[in-house]
Amino acid sequence: VVDTAPSLDAFLESYDGSIIIGALSEKVNVAPNIAVRDQVALLIGPEGDFSDREQALARAAGAIPVSLGESVYRSEVAASLLMTIVAHSLGELGPAVHFHKR
Repeated sequence: VVDTAPSLDAFLESYDGSIIIGALSEKVNVAPNIAVRDQVALLIGPEGDFSDREQALARAAGAIPVSLGESVYRSEVAASLLMTIVAHSLGELGPAVHFHKR
């Protein structure tokens, strides 16, 4: 189910589950360990990213940053990328494929 909230503040006040926030790679230093129960919320900022206030609110609510890499994406692409990262991590996309840089 994909759903939206009227505002980030309203969502964070009403949601009681795991929260992942998409982050630029320089903001994330470690691979997170995230417990996913029945649902997980994925937060993607608008073009230009979340404001510092919004990021602080999300972190205070327990949002865990997950790197989207060094590239900056349009919001809808970032959302698809983060959903794919989560699905892959949960084993929903089949066996892992390993690539090596030459």
